[in-house]
Amino acid sequence: MSSSLTFRATAWLISLLGVLLILSQAARIIPGQGAGPTGPERSRAASELPPITAPLKGEFFWLGEGREFSRTSYQPLKRRVRGLATFPRWRTRLSDKPIPLELVNFISPIVYDGKRAYLADPFGKLYAVEVASGEVGWETQLMVEAGNPYQGTLGALAIGGDYLTVGANTTYNRFLFLVDRQSGRQLGRFTAPTGFYGSPLASPDVIWAPGLNGALYLLDPNELTSPLTTLILGSKPYSAPTYARGIVVAGSDNGRLTTFDGRSGKTLWVAGLSGRGLAVTPVIYRQMVVACDAGGRLSLHRLRDGALEWSTKLGESCNGSLVVDPEAGIAVAAIFPYGENPPPKLVGVSLAERKVIWERELKGLSPFQLVGAGGAVFALVRNTLRLEADTESRLVVVDLMSGAKLHEVVLPVPDGGFMTPAGEGLLVRLLDGSLALYPYRF
Repeated sequence: MSSSLTFRATAWLISLLGVLLILSQAARIIPGQGAGPTGPERSRAASELPPITAPLKGEFFWLGEGREFSRTSYQPLKRRVRGLATFPRWRTRLSDKPIPLELVNFISPIVYDGKRAYLADPFGKLYAVEVASGEVGWETQLMVEAGNPYQGTLGALAIGGDYLTVGANTTYNRFLFLVDRQSGRQLGRFTAPTGFYGSPLASPDVIWAPGLNGALYLLDPNELTSPLTTLILGSKPYSAPTYARGIVVAGSDNGRLTTFDGRSGKTLWVAGLSGRGLAVTPVIYRQMVVACDAGGRLSLHRLRDGALEWSTKLGESCNGSLVVDPEAGIAVAAIFPYGENPPPKLVGVSLAERKVIWERELKGLSPFQLVGAGGAVFALVRNTLRLEADTESRLVVVDLMSGAKLHEVVLPVPDGGFMTPAGEGLLVRLLDGSLALYPYRF
């Protein structure tokens, strides 16, 4: 009798453990992935999105080591920046061909990992440049033009641990490449129905890649054959997703903010903006999502549920990028008119006091991109609405707290579309195919 009870109890315990094991494995499957085999690497990546701890995009989304405030286009420094050197410390010609004017909006941004800068040219080649010296560490050819000027354009650049992601950012190519950061060796390639425009959100284990077809692909960098799951944004995502506190935030051209659980991919909430698209990557400041849309409206949404806390109309259209100093609690936006009047301007907003604190008009100049470092904001501006061969490009430096103009540098040739804070200076891409480092003045 005793042995029979012992046998039954043992069998019952084994059955219970089996059920618990099945349930635990089932819980690791992302919605949309299905119940097929996942493998140990895929399961771990699908269920455990780690904190992002690297700068991720050419607007230089800065993330402090171990801190979870959102990626922003602002670099904290111990000293206050008062301006830029008139001439670059170095200027390196990467390509033997200048950037075609029609491809400037399709070329790669610049990303910086604390030592090297990475960028691609519009002819299918990716470069690693040593920021201390300007020397090219490596270069690799990923695509060939094949007779079509848009065939070789590469954008969608991000750092994810030991690798880089770089994607073809037009509808002519549909590839997202994985490249080893140290050597430039191609590690893998994902093929999508369309290309990529907004840069991915990348970590050592997971890639969130926004496609031009309005899809957000969740990818395992160890296995790029098919996505872990495909999430729908509903319209083209021209901005990059951002991440904080386990939540992924993505904007799209339909004027909506969508948030996803970073572990499961489940949609958490959707918030409408002013009915205009979102081309500027949103920023997470404390417990708020800060967005500036194509209707020129800056808004604050609660991170946990998307509720609108505050919004204000800054002008006609938010252009370039959104700079947020997380310590001062100040956001700076570039406002771009649809016509000649009113003139474009920079606007400073106190997120803590929820009010506009300064405005600076840029007479005769159009802002293309903003970044910030050490209490200063750098505006890349042009004297023409469209980039031309004789366009004059300038770097205008303003004080983040007051909007006062601190300095201005005229570039030797028209800009090539992007700049990025990099340690003790500003990396600037030029139209002749070169990269230059302008040191800060403190």
